[in-house]
Amino acid sequence: MSILNNFPHRCTIRRRVRTAGELGGNVDSFLNEQTSVLCWEQNVSHRERSDFEKRGMFITTKIFFTADPSVGVRHQILVTERNGTTISDPVPLDVLSESLPDASAGRGVVYKVYCTENTGEDN
Repeated sequence: MSILNNFPHRCTIRRRVRTAGELGGNVDSFLNEQTSVLCWEQNVSHRERSDFEKRGMFITTKIFFTADPSVGVRHQILVTERNGTTISDPVPLDVLSESLPDASAGRGVVYKVYCTENTGEDN
């Protein structure tokens, strides 16, 4: 059985939508685009973290998908299940990269997305 058929996590992918608020300012909200998507969240390597820091970006995690999730910087990912256990209050992860093909999965290709934990400062 291939790991590509059994990614251990599931997530919800949300897209940021900006609307006009009651007082004329912008208000960001999120709409679910995909739910229960198979994925695999992993910590980033020191080299990956360093490469992003050179560009002034702080990444905390990378998420692999078996198919292109079609996400970009306007998206947020919530890992909702780990190894069959539902996460009741998932931490929002802001996407910092487009989905990139990664051929390091043996014979298969997976898609990798770099993210950072959302601290709530920009929302």
